[in-house]
Amino acid sequence: MKKIILIILFFIPYIFFSQIKEIEVRECNNIGTISQGVYFIKNEKCTDGNYKFTFRDFNYSHITINRFFEFKDIDGAYDKLFDSIINGFSDIKKDLYFELPNQILIIKYSSTLGMKGFSFYIKDKKTGEEGVSNIFSKNQAYKLFGKK
Repeated sequence: MKKIILIILFFIPYIFFSQIKEIEVRECNNIGTISQGVYFIKNEKCTDGNYKFTFRDFNYSHITINRFFEFKDIDGAYDKLFDSIINGFSDIKKDLYFELPNQILIIKYSSTLGMKGFSFYIKDKKTGEEGVSNIFSKNQAYKLFGKK
C-alpha cells in the first residue's frame, strides 16, 4: 500500500505540470509608422516571417479600436502589395482586393481637392467584422513600407 501511495505522490506533480506549456512569443520589428493625430498605422516584420499592419479604426472616433492584418511574404507578397498600392494611384477609381488567411483586404482610393490617397479596409472572414484605416498619401505609403 505504501508503494502505491509513493507512486501516486511521485506522479502528481507531472500531471499538473503537463497542463502548462511554455510558448514562444514572437517579436516584431517596426518597419514604418505613420501618425495623424490620434490615428496611426504601423507596419512590422515579425520573427515568424509575418508582416503585420496595425491601425486605429477610423470608424470609431470616441473609442479606440485597433485593427490588424498580417500575412507571410510568400512569393514576394510584401513587395506585390506595395507595388499594387503605388500603381493603383494611376487609376484611383479601381479598388484592389486581396485575400489573406483570415481576412479580405481592400485598398480603396480617393481624391479630395486634388489630393490622392488610399485606405486599408479589412473584413474578417469568420465574423464579418470590418475596419478601415485613415487615408494615406503615396509618399506615406513609401514611408510605411520602409521604401524611403
